[in-house]
Amino acid sequence: MSVQRADSQPSYPVTTTTTTDSQYATITTTTTTTTTGAHLDTQTAISQPNLGTRRLGQHAEALRLNWTDPSDHSQYLEKTGLPEIHAAVLNDDWEVAEKILHWKDISVLWRSATSRESSWLNRLSSSDEHQRQSAITDLAATIVSNTRVEGTGCVHGSNLLTLALQKGAPIAFLKKLVQLTEKNAFSNLSFPDASGRTPLYIAVERGDEEQVALLLEAGANPHILCNFQGESIFNVRNSNFIHKHSSEPKPTSAYRLAMQSDKLNIFSLLLEKTLENSKKEKPEWKYPDPILQLKEWAARNDEKAIRELSQRFLHLKTKLFNLKDCTGTSIVYRQLNNRQPLDTGIKVITDINPNDWPIYKAAETQDIKTFFCELEILLINDYRSIDHLLGKIFRAFVENNSEENIRLLVEKFPAAVEFYKGIILNDLQESKLSYKKFSLLLKPIWQLLCPDQQNEIFRQSEFENIEYINFILSLSNLHFHETS
Repeated sequence: MSVQRADSQPSYPVTTTTTTDSQYATITTTTTTTTTGAHLDTQTAISQPNLGTRRLGQHAEALRLNWTDPSDHSQYLEKTGLPEIHAAVLNDDWEVAEKILHWKDISVLWRSATSRESSWLNRLSSSDEHQRQSAITDLAATIVSNTRVEGTGCVHGSNLLTLALQKGAPIAFLKKLVQLTEKNAFSNLSFPDASGRTPLYIAVERGDEEQVALLLEAGANPHILCNFQGESIFNVRNSNFIHKHSSEPKPTSAYRLAMQSDKLNIFSLLLEKTLENSKKEKPEWKYPDPILQLKEWAARNDEKAIRELSQRFLHLKTKLFNLKDCTGTSIVYRQLNNRQPLDTGIKVITDINPNDWPIYKAAETQDIKTFFCELEILLINDYRSIDHLLGKIFRAFVENNSEENIRLLVEKFPAAVEFYKGIILNDLQESKLSYKKFSLLLKPIWQLLCPDQQNEIFRQSEFENIEYINFILSLSNLHFHETS
């Protein structure tokens, strides 16, 4: 039974015979399908047809009917179960579609009409397994043949907005339709139609920046989940979308789909809207932290893409430069590893392992000359931008070198004093600092510490035994005697 708007042309019940071999052959010559569970998936890629080359009435012609012939036009509506405006959209009759466009049509779904449905229902409930399989095949083949659109696939279950998006409607018509939807059926901008996809998902899948921008401006939410579990067996479709990791699970939202695509402009549009709405704290925009999701995006992309995105979102530049890209390393890591200065304003904020760097190996082997040379190169960067990394390197130096080498280091690189103070305090707090190591670390730098730094270490040493305190006092030519 087809659904019609009250003031549109009525559809008439019609007996649809089983699809003939020749008619179904027309479908199989362009699409090869395989049944997987309850889904039919297209295996043969068909490119999206150019809007300017599509003929008026092309869908009707595929069913051997003439769109402009009144008699054929009526048969077409009966055969497909289409409301009048949906039929105009499918046949690229945009002049008619714009004339009859009405807000009441927005939520109407395309449900193919057929009087054989009751026959299928009877066979589906049969105890004969062969009859049940025959019913499913008969149902799928007929509906796919009646509702398939070249370059898009089966659009059965689409509402007017998702149908127009899939057809690549002229932007003037699409703007008018989106405005009507925003005003009269706002939820339709974000939520899936009966085929399971949201409008934004379709626009992203098509790689259409203009459609994406139009929907986002109207308030479409890119984080609404699609309902692929509810897909019918008729959902056979193709797209221009380039999926770089085809073996991965199907993306569940327009945002995740954009993350997995090679369409940087489209991902930027969705990320910008996401960040904008996160500032407004809109309760209806419930989604994972977009900053955390950038880690997944970066892992799929190269340095060029990361640099380009960081130019569009300057406040995310440090975060992006610290994320591992498709090479398995970050831009920050490669710059430091290659002895290059970091980009201006960039700071090391992730855990970098320098164990295989020459400077780290020099620290472990007491190669003081190489260590100083490599450290000078590393300090072409502001030490505050690489403080986390320097802490690891200085700790390795302390644990493997003599008091004399440590003294040489703090004399040549005064910035090292602050790092050693941090190591001492951290290890004291965690009770990991033996007296031997404590004295080894503290003696070379004690006179270089300011009074406040000395007091900070002294206060923390009070939690250890009297030996620690006496050592500190001895450095200041003082002594403490424990009394009973």
